Amino acid sequence: MTDLSLAAQARSPKAFYTIDAAISGILGIALLAGAGPIADLAGMPAAAGFLMAVGAFLLPWALFNYAIGTATGPAWSAILANIAGDAAWVAISILLLATHWTALNGLGQTLLAGQALFVAIVFLTKLRGAPSLRRS
Repeated sequence: MTDLSLAAQARSPKAFYTIDAAISGILGIALLAGAGPIADLAGMPAAAGFLMAVGAFLLPWALFNYAIGTATGPAWSAILANIAGDAAWVAISILLLATHWTALNGLGQTLLAGQALFVAIVFLTKLRGAPSLRRS
């Protein structure tokens, strides 16, 4: 495979689903394994159970992204559901920031805002690439 074809594959809309799958899986495992210390670092020790639930959600979410990213012709309904899930994630993150801003410490605020921004970029990238993935 040439360098040009590798670069083209990396820019493929489907590549973002496999990248999202990897990141979601890693984050899910990290949250399940370290929810307590992560909650403590963020300034919300009572949120450890919530972070574990988020970690548990992210593992099947990672598989969902992987299935779309590796499918020959992903179902349009799966693509739309995935994009809607990313939009919901961003909206919930903004709501959490708004309602818990003063409870979070600076690191917690930065982590929550940073992941919301990252998911917003992923959402917009998937939204932009969605028409090219639609089945004929």
